[in-house]
Amino acid sequence: MKFKYEDLLDEYNLLKLQEVQEELKLIVDQYMNQEKYNESKEALNNMITILGRFAKNNFKVMTDIPTDYFNNYLETYSYYLINNVITLFKLGEYKSAMDMVNYAGKINVKGNSDFYATLDNMAFNLSIKSGEMPKVLFKELYKDGLSYEIAVENLKTIINEGMLPS
Repeated sequence: MKFKYEDLLDEYNLLKLQEVQEELKLIVDQYMNQEKYNESKEALNNMITILGRFAKNNFKVMTDIPTDYFNNYLETYSYYLINNVITLFKLGEYKSAMDMVNYAGKINVKGNSDFYATLDNMAFNLSIKSGEMPKVLFKELYKDGLSYEIAVENLKTIINEGMLPS
């Protein structure tokens, strides 16, 4: 059953939200599995918009709903945010992906350390891809299994000796 996504944005209709979530989840999963990232991006943007506006418009109601429901809602929201980061990363939209990682990091998903570990890993990879971390340091960090401290010392030597690549 197809819904107009906009119908959800200004009203509190839990059943309709759950049905649309299920519909979009199937679409997103299908695109992600087929690596159709442009299509996935659009479906994910719809889902994130719906979930975000739903929570914003119904914050008082959301806080009154039993905690299990609210935690499940946040986990669902975080699932789509992570998939959106993956999609943006695959499309080479590193700045947008980093913005999404930073936004997702503000969500408090209680007891879900995997969520934060995933975000940390994504942030690290994005910082490299977007050029925020010097590529020389990245190479040094993974050269012969060096520790971080030794890699930094090696990098200082490279810089002092003027051996940085152009």
